[in-house]
Amino acid sequence: MNPKTPITFVLNEGSLVDVARVRYALYDEPPFDEAIALLFHEQLEDGGFSPPWAPGYSSLDATCFRLAQAQQMGLDPSFLPPIGKALDFILSQQGRDGGFQEEAFVAEVAPRWLTPGDNAATMYLTANCSFALSMFGAPEGKVQLGAGYLQLRQTAEGNLPSFWQTQWLAAAVWHRVGGGKWRDQVLRYLALNLDQLAASNLAWMINALISAGMKPSTVLIYEAAKRLEKQQNQFGTWSGENDDARDMNTTIEALRALRLVGRYTPPPMNQLDWAGV
Repeated sequence: MNPKTPITFVLNEGSLVDVARVRYALYDEPPFDEAIALLFHEQLEDGGFSPPWAPGYSSLDATCFRLAQAQQMGLDPSFLPPIGKALDFILSQQGRDGGFQEEAFVAEVAPRWLTPGDNAATMYLTANCSFALSMFGAPEGKVQLGAGYLQLRQTAEGNLPSFWQTQWLAAAVWHRVGGGKWRDQVLRYLALNLDQLAASNLAWMINALISAGMKPSTVLIYEAAKRLEKQQNQFGTWSGENDDARDMNTTIEALRALRLVGRYTPPPMNQLDWAGV
């Protein structure tokens, strides 16, 4: 496969934010001001962001996704007030037990993995919010509180009775706060189930674990990267699980993951056409 192909796909079909993520992930290039403005232009007054399924509503999950994109663009909360506002919003929604849930009034429209009152959804959202907080330097006590909520719900098999994403996000959080025992248990569970993960999940897992500080040479990460390579399609991109709208994000995540593991070397920037960016 031509190493230019997936990048050309992003350049031709992606937004300024998509291009900025690739520029930073593959070439350590800071984003243009226009890309930063686009990333945050829909931020609500309380610091949150709305999901497609509830316009005007500040969703924890949508806010975490926006922060993940900010991280992938190399943005630092110390000089970017919108990131601080987003973190303050997430912190304001943490329960006394450390858990996170979307607001009860969106229960009828929220997707299954975010349904308020659902245990699996609460575990996923707690792992996602705690991970975002840990990556942007939120108070350690708040991250520890979320990690403790998850720890109490880990099964004897090492997993959390929730979605796949919950497993590696929890592992990343535990790695950040020194919870090696719980991290290792869930990593063993994931290692036994790698064949069940699609490209989008493999890339997300690799990026989360390495971002949390785990070594790319970790067996789970290395094996996941090999599987991710094999799931690249004939066009040089990665499929978003039969959803064309997700192909862009999955391709960007896959490129970032494979570069972090050392299994993808991007072509020199001057060999690509950045004229339209």
